[in-house]
Amino acid sequence: MPTRDEYLQAIIAAADDDLTPYAVFADWLYEQGDPQGEFIQLSLQLEDESLPRERRAELQTRAEALHQSHQRAWLEALAPTLLDQPEPDPRRPWLHPQNSCSFDRGLLHSLEIELFESETLRQLQQTEAARLLRKLTISGMDYDNADIFEEQPVSLDSLREFHFSDSESGGCHLPGDSVHQLIVQLPRIELIRLDAHNVATDHLFASPLPHLKSLEANCFHDYDVIALAGNPSLGKLERVAFHPHALEPGEVGAYLNLDKLRSLCESQHLKSLKHLKWMCTDFGDEGIELLIHSRLWPQLETLDLTYGSMTDAGAELLATAPLGHLKKLRVNGNYLTDAGVRQLSQACPVLEADHQLTGDPGAPAAEHLWYGDME
Repeated sequence: MPTRDEYLQAIIAAADDDLTPYAVFADWLYEQGDPQGEFIQLSLQLEDESLPRERRAELQTRAEALHQSHQRAWLEALAPTLLDQPEPDPRRPWLHPQNSCSFDRGLLHSLEIELFESETLRQLQQTEAARLLRKLTISGMDYDNADIFEEQPVSLDSLREFHFSDSESGGCHLPGDSVHQLIVQLPRIELIRLDAHNVATDHLFASPLPHLKSLEANCFHDYDVIALAGNPSLGKLERVAFHPHALEPGEVGAYLNLDKLRSLCESQHLKSLKHLKWMCTDFGDEGIELLIHSRLWPQLETLDLTYGSMTDAGAELLATAPLGHLKKLRVNGNYLTDAGVRQLSQACPVLEADHQLTGDPGAPAAEHLWYGDME
C-alpha cells in the first residue's frame, strides 16, 4: 500500500490533464474516512461537461457543504490567514489586506496573500497542502521583510505560477532582495511575474528553470541579460517581457540597451522564445537592424518595442524585413513620423504605433525612458 507521501508525489509528477492520481488519492482518503476524499471525487465528477444540469447542481451543493465544513482543516496552518480576516473598511481597504485561496480537483490550488510576513512564511512551511499549490500571488510586503526568503526552505513542489506583484496598482512597491531564493526552490515553475525592486537578476536569470515558459520582470533597474542568454536550462522559455523602472534622477541611458539586446539575439539557448516585450530601450535603429538579422527574428510571433528610440530609418528596416511570422508588432511611443508609421503599417498589417514622440531620441534622458513606474 502506497504511503500518503507517495500519493502526493504522484499528483505532483502528473501531467496537468491526468486525473488518475487524483482519483486514486481520493479513493484512498475515502477509505480512511477522510471527507476530503469525497470532496476530490465530487470535484472530478464536476469536470465532466456532459453532466445533466440537475445532477451537476446536486454535486455542487454537496461539494460546497463539504468545503464549508472542512476547509479549516484542509488549509492547515494557513487557516487563520485565510479564514480569520477582519472585515475591510470600504473607506480604507488598505488597512485590512484580504487574502484568498481556491481549490481545484478538491485540493488547494491557488493562494493570494496581500501582505506577506514572516508568519505567513511559517504557515506555508507547516502546510502539507502547499506542496500541491499551483499558483501563488504575493501582492504586498513591507521592506522590513526584504530578506524574508534567505535560507528558508519552502515545499512548493507543484507550483506553476508565481506572481510577486501588486497588479492592481501597477506599481513596484515590493522588495525583491531575496525573492530569487524562493524561486530556485520551485522545480516546476512555468510562469514568473515580478514587479519589484532590488531583484538579484544575476542569480535569478542564471538559475536552473527547466520548465519556465514565461518571464515577466517589471520596474527593475538592472537586467542581467548575459546571465539570461547564457542559461542552458531555458529551452522552453517562450515569453520574455521587460518593462524597466523609469530613469532615476541624475541617471542617463536605458536600463535595456544595445549590448543587452545583442546578448539576447546571440543566445544559443532561447530556442522557444516567440514573444518578446522590451520597453524603455535606447538601442534605436541600430538595435532594429541587429534584431532582424539575428537567429531570434524568425522565431518571433509578437514583438513589443513600446517606448523605444526607433526613428523612420528603423521603420524602413522593419518594413523591408520578413514580417510574415509576426502576429503583432507594437512600436508605440517611439519617434516615427506619420510617413514612417504609414510605411511600416503598409508592410505589417498587425502594427500598433500610437503616441509617437518628438524630440531627440538619442538624448541621455530622452522622454521615452521616463515611461516607467516613478512612484
